[in-house]
Amino acid sequence: MNKNNIKKWHILAIVLGGFFLFLILIVNGSIKVYATDSYSFTGPSQGSVNTASTDFTITPDNLYTGDISINVSGGGLSTTITKTFLNSSAPQTFTIIPTIATSSVVLTPSNNGGLINPGELYYGMQANLYTITGPSSGTVNVPVTFTIVPNGFSYEGSTVVITPSGGGLSDPINIDMINYDSQTFTITPTATGRLTLSMTNNQDATNSADFHYTVKPVHSSGGGGGGSYIDNTFTLPSAPVQEIIPIPEPVLTPTIAPVLNDYTSDFLFRVLIEGTVGDDVRYLQTYLNTHGYPVALTGPGSTGNEITRFGKLTKNAVIKFQKDNGLPAFGIVGKMTRGIMKW
Repeated sequence: MNKNNIKKWHILAIVLGGFFLFLILIVNGSIKVYATDSYSFTGPSQGSVNTASTDFTITPDNLYTGDISINVSGGGLSTTITKTFLNSSAPQTFTIIPTIATSSVVLTPSNNGGLINPGELYYGMQANLYTITGPSSGTVNVPVTFTIVPNGFSYEGSTVVITPSGGGLSDPINIDMINYDSQTFTITPTATGRLTLSMTNNQDATNSADFHYTVKPVHSSGGGGGGSYIDNTFTLPSAPVQEIIPIPEPVLTPTIAPVLNDYTSDFLFRVLIEGTVGDDVRYLQTYLNTHGYPVALTGPGSTGNEITRFGKLTKNAVIKFQKDNGLPAFGIVGKMTRGIMKW
């Protein structure tokens, strides 16, 4: 064999040896084979603060072995999400939960296999809730102030519309939201009952649930013609007064209970509620005690010992009377209750 042939065989042996070594390294995993040169990265473009996004998806174009990482920054996030592929082209997903809404989230893809990276994604956020805050009850014809709070980011040009229903109000109220600041508005209910405040906005942000406000009548327990507490509204007083049983002072002459006749009803001319004090309360207790609704069996409020304070025991007796006579049983003596009393 001449020298030229020997040289050729040497070259062939080297080539074949290198090829078999390459195969062995592939089988052992020492060399990774990338059958694709790109991948796709898709996902939502907008979401809400403190709410999980819908899925972001990473999909190799062909079989791939290696890592694909997503750097996440903004929206209160600073992290890297890594997905590992083992000779696979199956898509893999993940979600994010931004914690602040003052900036967009930027998601930047990279890989360790020499693949062509797609462009970064931007995930914008909107205020996920406009919240209305304020008192839950108040008095008719008295102004009350409420506050609109943007939970996070408030878009430029945002307008919140508050539509009242009840309380004598119906005209909508437009409120311009500026930057991230809360805004206030004031209304004056003109009728008692339930007032509902409904909210909408022009930025497709989630609105607060309807806000409910109870409008109560003005309460006056003075004498004369009485206050403006209206019996047929059936509104309970906001702060019932606990009954106070006074210590009786020595009396030199016996207490004579009033005689009930056709004119006794003239003494019940105002609305009586728990906490009211006056001679008309004594007449009310006398009526109840003599018509099968005893205020008390012994002591203050019992027959012959009627007192001038409308307490818990008096209220209980009134409620029983109202129930038996088909009236709304709130323990308030007004026009309807007085009208059914038979003297």
